[in-house]
Amino acid sequence: MAKTEDREFNASPGRVFAACRQAVAQLGYTVIASDESGKMISFNTGRSMKSWAGQDLQATVVAGATNSRVVVGGTIARRGGLAGGQQIAWGEKAALSKKFLDEVTTILPTIQEVAHDKAAADVGASEPNRLDELAKAADLKEKGFLTEGEFQAEKKRILGS
Repeated sequence: MAKTEDREFNASPGRVFAACRQAVAQLGYTVIASDESGKMISFNTGRSMKSWAGQDLQATVVAGATNSRVVVGGTIARRGGLAGGQQIAWGEKAALSKKFLDEVTTILPTIQEVAHDKAAADVGASEPNRLDELAKAADLKEKGFLTEGEFQAEKKRILGS
């Protein structure tokens, strides 16, 4: 099973997602896909000494009751040529995920609150939608970013049981 890295932030999901997008840009990574509504961004880290095609990582922002959590997981990139046959790059995914989370931590204080997140908080609508959170967790498990145990723990946290 794929191992993930995660970190909690005392900020709204929109603000944390904005920091994630900026971190990808500042680190010089290539955006593969970005989903503003789902608070997910996929990116490739580029060639390194350990992997010819880099790592394809995905960062997902999960809303909590009073904070946000970023879960980062991924796999070695599969591109044509020699990179297509590469199977492992020992520890690179974890190191790059931590580097990304460190960059988000550094950038976050410079990011302003996202307007729609601020409005939602003003109306008292900042309570996360449990069904959306469960769907995100199930999607992460299905894609191999969460193990069964991690998924069950996340499900328990979301449902508050």
